[in-house]
Amino acid sequence: MKRHRDRKAIEKIVKQHGLDAWFSKDMVAHMECFTYERGEHVFHGGDPLTHFYFFVKGSAKVYTLMENGKSYSLRIYRPLEVLGDAELSGPRIAECYVQVIEPVTCIGVPLDVIDQETMDDPVFLKKIIGSLADKLNQNSQTSSINLLYPLENRLASYLMAIRHPDDVARIVDTYADLATLLGTSYRHLSRTLTAFENEGLIRKRGRSIFLLRPDILLERASDNYHSEGTH
Repeated sequence: MKRHRDRKAIEKIVKQHGLDAWFSKDMVAHMECFTYERGEHVFHGGDPLTHFYFFVKGSAKVYTLMENGKSYSLRIYRPLEVLGDAELSGPRIAECYVQVIEPVTCIGVPLDVIDQETMDDPVFLKKIIGSLADKLNQNSQTSSINLLYPLENRLASYLMAIRHPDDVARIVDTYADLATLLGTSYRHLSRTLTAFENEGLIRKRGRSIFLLRPDILLERASDNYHSEGTH
């Protein structure tokens, strides 16, 4: 992770993503820029939080760990999202894991500044309510789909969610980790990937999966891992 306070660069990002619309006051002077590389975590579940983040570039998977040690995938983050909204009203401890799929840029505001400057700001509070409602709806949908849809739909959805413009999906962890993330066994995942290859939908090369027929994959996708961003 790298961080900087380049005022001009931050002002450009704020303007590009309309971050000033989140506040009644000018907050640019308090903002910092954080960058993360592929495979890094923005934070781990249980980590103390120091900043409220605007997720402005890249993609990341959001997951939680169950008591049995298995992970449960919640969604894929793409701009614009906010991180730390769910923790504002309680202990400042991260509730989920956020791991980078493609290089991520976040604009962070220290939580002590948030406490001092924004907790009585109706503009900010309205935005937070909208963000929390969106995440609640998304998580409810994800839970339902994971219970009701077969693996081929969940896998197609995940591949489309992490798809690059060049129609390649790159797996951050191992395929065993991916199986756990999708709530299945490694053997079942391997069979499903092989079936996709036999149908001519994908081609595997190490941890890179070339999406040969993204149109068909999109039809099969249950769309539970995709994030459209925050309102």
